[in-house]
Amino acid sequence: MPNGLGAQNSNNTPDAERPNVQPPLIKEIIMNKDQVQGRAETAKGAVKEAAGKLVGNDRLTAEGQVDQAAGKVQSTTGDVKNKVGNAVKNAIDR
Repeated sequence: MPNGLGAQNSNNTPDAERPNVQPPLIKEIIMNKDQVQGRAETAKGAVKEAAGKLVGNDRLTAEGQVDQAAGKVQSTTGDVKNKVGNAVKNAIDR
């Protein structure tokens, strides 16, 4: 079709003949709930710590450090879950 719509791509190869290739980064950017929440908690802690240092509030600085540590633990838990899940998936696919 002249307007570019149809079953062929820009190099005139029918879609059915093109290999189904996914970009490799798609697997790397998928994060589970623990990874997302952990990284968010780490970021929140960094902001709290910086704000505490800026205003001279030792309690806020300490809360930020605790939040960062908790976030790193949760993020690492998510990383481990992800690796275990990938290992199981790869074992099943063999």
